[in-house]
Amino acid sequence: PQIIIRNGGSDPHFNDELTSLGLTVAGFYMIGERVRKMAEICGGKEIDLIASGYNREVLPYAWLALINGLLDWQLPINEPKKVPAILRTDSLLPATKQVIAEVKGFLKPYWKCF
Repeated sequence: PQIIIRNGGSDPHFNDELTSLGLTVAGFYMIGERVRKMAEICGGKEIDLIASGYNREVLPYAWLALINGLLDWQLPINEPKKVPAILRTDSLLPATKQVIAEVKGFLKPYWKCF
């Protein structure tokens, strides 16, 4: 690609009332970081459309963390609310990795990258 255009907002944050996606501020940093690294294939050209989020207390923290990841800044950002205990560990990571491996196995005959 010549440029990456990403659309997103802060509604995946665990404290957003509309969703139950459980993302933390550190997760928003990670998204920005990964998008920045992906954009290396097109000379770092990336547009980020920050367009949603329903908890005004979360918006500035999530968006700042995302921008920090995009720019590779290390500015410390605290969570606006305490992270629930269930979200402090990723108990579903092994199961998620297994599902990803299975999907890649199904797609391998059709996608050269797998």
